[in-house]
Amino acid sequence: MKRISIKIGHLIWSFFLFLGRKSNGLEKNIITINDTRYAYLAPSTVDPEFETIVLIHGFTGFKEYWSDFMRSCRGKLNFIVIDLPGHGESGFDHETSFQKQTSAGFYPVTADIPKKRHTVPKECSCPDAENIAQSSNAKPSP
Repeated sequence: MKRISIKIGHLIWSFFLFLGRKSNGLEKNIITINDTRYAYLAPSTVDPEFETIVLIHGFTGFKEYWSDFMRSCRGKLNFIVIDLPGHGESGFDHETSFQKQTSAGFYPVTADIPKKRHTVPKECSCPDAENIAQSSNAKPSP
């Protein structure tokens, strides 16, 4: 019975996350770099008239934490929200540092974003992620 309750809870949670993504006009994307999976939310098309905001969740967070904020700004900004390594739906390689994995994930997701881009961290618990995001126009070293 406990197992069924957990499965039903997971199904309900997944459904509400799906609705949140759709209501914000975002699609879930998965990329794999160096055998590590990175999950992020992004619009199918970026409106060049709007500035782009890259949102970073805090420690133990995940990309959907930003849903309410994104919904309040819909139609005014472009959003990209990335699950940091080891958080949400992104994987984590225990042989590689968090900083290198974060850099590897940010570059391909943000490289083609127009220059009108800003990075907003959820809190100060991931300063490495914030610093990497600020400089993610530079391709990371292997």
